[in-house]
Amino acid sequence: MSSGRVLIAGSFLVAGCMMIVGGLTMADRVGRAEKGLGGAGWVRGSTISIRAGTVLRGELQQTLRSDQVAAGQEFWLKIKEPLVVRGELAIPLGSRVRGEVIEVERSTTLHGAAHITLAFRELDTESGSYPIKAQPLSRKVDFTIKGKEARFAREETIQVRLIEPVVIRNNT
Repeated sequence: MSSGRVLIAGSFLVAGCMMIVGGLTMADRVGRAEKGLGGAGWVRGSTISIRAGTVLRGELQQTLRSDQVAAGQEFWLKIKEPLVVRGELAIPLGSRVRGEVIEVERSTTLHGAAHITLAFRELDTESGSYPIKAQPLSRKVDFTIKGKEARFAREETIQVRLIEPVVIRNNT
């Protein structure tokens, strides 16, 4: 084409260096997505695959202490950093991860050490809920005296490392 524009699946390549999709340059789309603003041009009904090994960062919504929780107790993380995949907002700011305490040991006079192990079960976004498989996270307090407990603090940043891919569908 003499105008220097090539139409490729709804995208334009302008002068060979700038991609424009849905009226925004790729840099604008990524910038909006990184800020959690959405509007990145993700087509309704399309999917984005999030790779195994991806780390999601969330803020714990309550304190979890080994002397106050039990195995099976549910907890939530609120996503602190939106996740952008290939320029598309896959997981917006404020999405949530549901987790479960899977193992807990309280500090005792004989045993001494206290620990908590957390598992991450579900990703809840504005486009739906998705089961996830992620690396469990443990915290142990060694050589404790009675009363020293393992804990994850409220508002602590927790890293959730996916061990299997997750496919997110845009329903909005």
